[in-house]
Amino acid sequence: MKLPQTKRVVKRVVKRVVKRVEQFVTGPAALLVCGVALELCLIGIALAGDLRPQIHLLWALGFPAFVCYGVAGWRAVRTSQGHGLRQILVFAIIFRLTMLCASPNLSDDVYRYLWDGRVQLAGGNPYQHAPDSPALTDLRDDELYPPINHKQIRTIYPPVAQLFFAAVCLIDPSVLFMKIALVGCEMAMLFVLLKILALRGLSSERLLLYAWNPLAILEIAGSGHVDALAVTLLLGAIYLLLLGRNHAGVALLGTAVLSKLVPLLAVPLFWRRLAGCNTTTPTAWLSLQGKLAMIWLPVVLVAGYAIYSGAGASHILDGLSVYLMKWRFNDGLFTLVYELLRKPGLPWDDDALEQAWVVCSLALVGVALLTLIRVPDTLRAAFILLAAHLLLSPTVHPWYLLWVLPFLPFFPNIGWLYLSAATLLAYNVLDGFHATGEWHEDAWVKWVQYAPFAILMALPRLTKRTR
Repeated sequence: MKLPQTKRVVKRVVKRVVKRVEQFVTGPAALLVCGVALELCLIGIALAGDLRPQIHLLWALGFPAFVCYGVAGWRAVRTSQGHGLRQILVFAIIFRLTMLCASPNLSDDVYRYLWDGRVQLAGGNPYQHAPDSPALTDLRDDELYPPINHKQIRTIYPPVAQLFFAAVCLIDPSVLFMKIALVGCEMAMLFVLLKILALRGLSSERLLLYAWNPLAILEIAGSGHVDALAVTLLLGAIYLLLLGRNHAGVALLGTAVLSKLVPLLAVPLFWRRLAGCNTTTPTAWLSLQGKLAMIWLPVVLVAGYAIYSGAGASHILDGLSVYLMKWRFNDGLFTLVYELLRKPGLPWDDDALEQAWVVCSLALVGVALLTLIRVPDTLRAAFILLAAHLLLSPTVHPWYLLWVLPFLPFFPNIGWLYLSAATLLAYNVLDGFHATGEWHEDAWVKWVQYAPFAILMALPRLTKRTR
C-alpha cells in the first residue's frame, strides 16, 4: 500500500473513532457511566480513612474522578437539550451523601466552627478569647478541643458565619451535622445557579460543571468548609441584582460579606449596576441617583458586628489581621512577587512578605478598575475579580477555589477545570506534616499547578493572534 493511501486509511479510522467517542459522550449513557465511575472513586476516598499519611491514594482516586467529571462536563457544554438535569441532580446528591460519611481529615477548620458555636452557646464571645485562653478551660474536652487549629489565635470568621455556627450547634454540635448544614447551603446554591442559567438562556445541564466537580464535593461534603455559606449568599445577591431587586440584593450582599470578607470585591459591581449596567462614565459613578439601595450594606455590616462588639474592635480584627499578614500557602502569583523581593539567604522575610502583600493588593485594584471599565456583564466581572483575588492571594487552600467553581457553568474554562484538579497536589504538605510535624511545601507542587494553568489560560489568546 502506498504512503498516501495509508494516510487516507489512518484518517478514516481516526474520524470513525472520534465520531464514535462523540456519539457516546453526547448520548444518554455517558452521564450514567461517568456518574457511576465518579461515585466509585468517591466511595474509595470515603472508605480510605485518614488520608493525611496516604495522600497518594487521594490522588490515585481523585484524578480519575476528575477525568469522569471532564468527560461529563464536555457533554454538558455541547448539549442544549437539558434532558439530563434530573440525572445530574440525583448523582450530585449521591456524591455528597457519600462524602458526608468521610471524616474531615484533610482540614480541621470544621472543629473551629464547632468551637466558636460552643463558646456562644455557653454565653461567651468567640472574638474575646483564643481557644487556649484560661478563661475557656471549662469548655474543653478530649474530642473537640485537640483538633482545633491555631488555638492561640482568636477566630477569624465574621458575624454571620458565627451566627451560623451557633445555630448549627444549638441543634446538634457534631461534625456530621455541621457538614449537613453546609451541604444544605450548597443545595440552595444549585437552585440559584439553575435560576441564573435560565435567566441567561443557557442549558440547565451546565449545572454539572459545578455540581459534579470533585473538588467541590470533597471540600464541602467531605471537609465541611463555611465557604459554601458565603458563596451561596453572594450568588443569591447577584441573582437578585440581575432581577432588579436592588434593595434585597444589596442586603444579601452584606450578609455574604459577614460570612466571609471575600464578597467585598463585588461591592463596586453592585454600585456600577445601580448606576446602569453599561455605565462607566465618571458622572454616573459619582451620582447618587439609583444608589439608595446601597444604604443596606453599611446597615447590615454595622448590625452584624454590633452583636459581637463586646469583645472590642481590636479583638474582633485580631485573628483576621494575623491571617492576612502572616499566613502563606500554595500561592501563585504572590510567590513570584515574594521571591523577587525576598533577601537572599533568609528562609522567611517579613519585610518582603509585607511588600509583596502591598504589590499584589495594588495589582488587584488595577484588575478591578480595568474590569469595571471593560466588562459590563456583572456575572462575568464577578468571576474575573474573584479569580484575580485567588491568583494574587498569599494563601490558596484547595477549598478557596470554591469561589470560582460556581461560575464555570456560565463561563466554561479548561484552565480553571485543570487547576481545580491539580490543586489536590497541594495536600502533599499534609503527608510530611502528619509524620514529622513540619509544614514544608515542595516547589514542584506549585509548578505543576500553575505553569500548565497559565499555558491553558494563554492558549486562546495566542491562537487568536496567529490567525
